[in-house]
Amino acid sequence: MSQDPSMQTLVLGMPPYSSSASQLFPSALAPQLNVTSLQVDKNHGVMNRNDEPNIDPVIPDGTEAFRGALPVGEKLLARHINIDPLCKRCGNLESIDHLLFQCEFAEKVWRAAPFVNQFDRRRSLDLNTDWMRLIETPCLPPVGIVSGQLAPWLVWALWTARNKMIFNNKLYTVEDVVTHAVSAAREWLNAQCKEKTRDPVIRVTPPSSPNVCVIQTDAAWKDDIKTAGLGWIIKTAGQSSCFQSAVGFVNLPLAAEGLAMREAIKMCLERGLRDIRCESDSSQLIKALNATVEPPELYGIVSDIRIRCNFFDSVSFVWIPRGRNSNADRLAKQALGHVSSGVTTVL
Repeated sequence: MSQDPSMQTLVLGMPPYSSSASQLFPSALAPQLNVTSLQVDKNHGVMNRNDEPNIDPVIPDGTEAFRGALPVGEKLLARHINIDPLCKRCGNLESIDHLLFQCEFAEKVWRAAPFVNQFDRRRSLDLNTDWMRLIETPCLPPVGIVSGQLAPWLVWALWTARNKMIFNNKLYTVEDVVTHAVSAAREWLNAQCKEKTRDPVIRVTPPSSPNVCVIQTDAAWKDDIKTAGLGWIIKTAGQSSCFQSAVGFVNLPLAAEGLAMREAIKMCLERGLRDIRCESDSSQLIKALNATVEPPELYGIVSDIRIRCNFFDSVSFVWIPRGRNSNADRLAKQALGHVSSGVTTVL
């Protein structure tokens, strides 16, 4: 017997949310949820089953997984279900394309998403024609999604926001949907890193050449104004250069330490230095930089540092006692004391 395409099995692979997935569908219409291991086919942008039992599940990633699988108003109306088939946000017929891409709310979500390239505002997105481009579009580095995809998680966030509005009368803003998608993408990527043994992204090479540049960084942070002073020293053969800057909207002292390290590495890259040894008295920062998974407090910052480190021949991150980092500490406190300048100063 052929299967009715409008009642295809919805294949979801969402470990954090699989227990509540059945709540997304009316009980009389709920398709069989098959949380299974899937693998992305890069050539076609769809999901294929994988016989290996230990591969982590992922979310639907292609038009076949969505087309006819979501019980939107149009699909329910086609099956002669007596429901209101109109979009609860704008009043137009709720099709899959409308819900995920063409509703004014969905359009705002895709435009607010932190992709490197913005989408053409002159036309609406379409699942059939745009999906491959969406899953291949990278995110901005500070987001912290370097190797993964954000588009599937935006689709999931739009779908769950729609159901929360209908069944729980809870409204999500555009910012809420984007934030939920980004957080879920990060959580999933970090879960994969924990379960797979692989070399860290950063090449940690003990410096042995006399040409190795040593940088020392530190930060001072003020809670009441959420501002940080950054200080760093770049030591090359026979010469030391000192720098400082002040940065606003910093919520945690660990983030301030990471920003100081990022600025120092950025400057080394601009100066054409090839081998660097990065020193800090923050054991948490050094541990995060030498690990595979970054802590939530450093989302985006560690990703930026890792991307820049790929342009050096060798990089190492080393903890040093506070007493050996007193000069960088002094620079950071001075910068915090002159918050109004906010400009990197060469001393």
